[in-house]
Amino acid sequence: SLTASCVSLPTINGNGAADSTAEGSPSESSTAAPTSEKASFEMQRDHTLLMKQADVRRDVVMMLLFAISTGMSMYNGLKCISFHYDPKLLAAQGTLQASIIFFINLEYFMLKDFLKKLTEEKGELIAHLHMHPLFFDTGLKCHRCDVCSDATKGPHYIAYRCRTCDFDLCPRCYKQKDKQSSK
Repeated sequence: SLTASCVSLPTINGNGAADSTAEGSPSESSTAAPTSEKASFEMQRDHTLLMKQADVRRDVVMMLLFAISTGMSMYNGLKCISFHYDPKLLAAQGTLQASIIFFINLEYFMLKDFLKKLTEEKGELIAHLHMHPLFFDTGLKCHRCDVCSDATKGPHYIAYRCRTCDFDLCPRCYKQKDKQSSK
């Protein structure tokens, strides 16, 4: 189950400036950066967990749709065998009966593509570091950053990962992504 973490955000005072004396927030600005990094990490982690849950739900829905389409195809096959065709319209009726199987499969694959688009994650393209989009991922225990060769660190073993070619980018190198000199 997904548990929401409690993050205290700074409040805005009457002048439009951030008030760092809100309840539960640190009063020093030097500790605000780690808190915002932690909040950013928690948001990315929660998003990753939600996407993994969406993938599981999508797979369950696809299994149900596959079972339904298989049942519909079996019913159509039995109907084709037991159907009393009119001798004058035999070719047309046979063609229409056979086309039902085509449309059942077409419907299944269209729904599959629709659900895939619905649960698709875009990723982040960092052209000067890697040619494919990178996705935040957790649980990458035995992986190394392909830029600095550091191993992913516990307890979460996080990295930005390419789903196309197994490129991994550690959070430290990811923070330096805006620098063109970082490679």
